[in-house]
Formats: sequence, structure tokens, C-alpha cells
Amino acid sequence: MCRLTQCIIMTLAAFISGAVMYSYLIPLVLFRVNIVKISADKNPGCSNVIRSVGLVTGIVCMVLDVLKAFLPVFIAVKFIGLSGFYLVPVAAAPVLGHAFSPMLKFKGGKAVSTAYGVLLGLLPLTIFVIVPALFMAFFRFVVVIRPDSYGVAVSMAGVSAFALIFVPELWLKAIVIIISAVMIYKLLKHPDKGTFSIGTLHHIVKIEDKRLVFVKYET
Repeated sequence: MCRLTQCIIMTLAAFISGAVMYSYLIPLVLFRVNIVKISADKNPGCSNVIRSVGLVTGIVCMVLDVLKAFLPVFIAVKFIGLSGFYLVPVAAAPVLGHAFSPMLKFKGGKAVSTAYGVLLGLLPLTIFVIVPALFMAFFRFVVVIRPDSYGVAVSMAGVSAFALIFVPELWLKAIVIIISAVMIYKLLKHPDKGTFSIGTLHHIVKIEDKRLVFVKYET
């Protein structure tokens, strides 16, 4: 089987895998809870499962969201031997499947856990997976941006900039930029509720009535 055929098959498999919305299905089947309907941001994500159903169920959904992206990418890398630009559609497919799932009329989720699954699947080829984690930690514990969806969006913009400047592999740049673009779009289209604020662990700047207001950090 030629590389192009393998790439097409794995891309389709990865998209189908990514399109399975565990954070929607598990609460609905086991608890009769429709996460999309009851959550404020309408996001079928593990954080909403934790809030609405419970910690254990949320963690299970998160692990499955990671695995559904990790497994097809890891199989493509480790067992099929795809590399370079053949990996770009395979790596992008789970994120696109999750973000625009046919199961939810192509509305899907924000794909944060799924994106980590993709990067973990690429670990045999790169350690780039640590970069998004570092950016997210920075924008959570050093420069605090609220609501969280804006912080994650800024983090992914930083990850893309880092990839463009410091990552030599063009195929990896492409994967990171595609994943980041999808995540930023979904995060900004359905942001978390709350007043936008930015600051440090001790002080924040909030935008209220089109004015900047300096206040003590609120937990």
C-alpha cells in the first residue's frame, strides 16, 4: 500500500475517532444529562462534565478525549511509519472531528484535550508537546487571563508563534498552526462567561463599561 493511500485511510480513521463525543455521550447515556443543553457555553467538554456530573466522570471523558486523538496518530507514526507532511492531515483530523463533529451537527467542542492527544501521539518524533503545557501554565499562574477560554486562546497563539520561529520542521509547524487555529476559533466563538481581565497572581485589570479598572486579584 502506498504512503498516500495509508495517509488517506489514517486521516479518515482519525477524523471518525475524533468525532466521537465522549463528553456528550457518557453523561447522556449514563446520567440522562445533556451537557450541550445545560452548560453555559454549550461546549461538550470534560470541564462541563465535571461541573454538571462529577469529577470521576469528567476525568474519564478527558482521558477518552485524549486517547481518541493519541491512538490514530501514534499508530500512524509507530506502526505504519508515516512521517513528514503525510502526518499533517492525520494529526489535524481528530481535532477537526472533535471541533466539527457530525454527531452534533458539526458544532462540536473546543478540542483542548484532543489537541494534547495529538501532540502526545507525536512524541516518538518530537518533544514539542511540552510547549503548549508551558504556555498554558504561564498564562494561568504568571500572567492570569480570565475567562479561561481567552487564556487558552492566547496560549495557543503563543504556541503558534513559537513553532513559526523555533521549530525547524515545516510539517510540525503546519500541524501546530492548524490545531491552534481551530482551537482559537472555537474558544473565541463560544467563550466562557465572565468579565475579561488580565493581570498577575495579585492584581488584575478588568474591562468594565469600556474602562480599565485595576483591582485585587479575585479567586
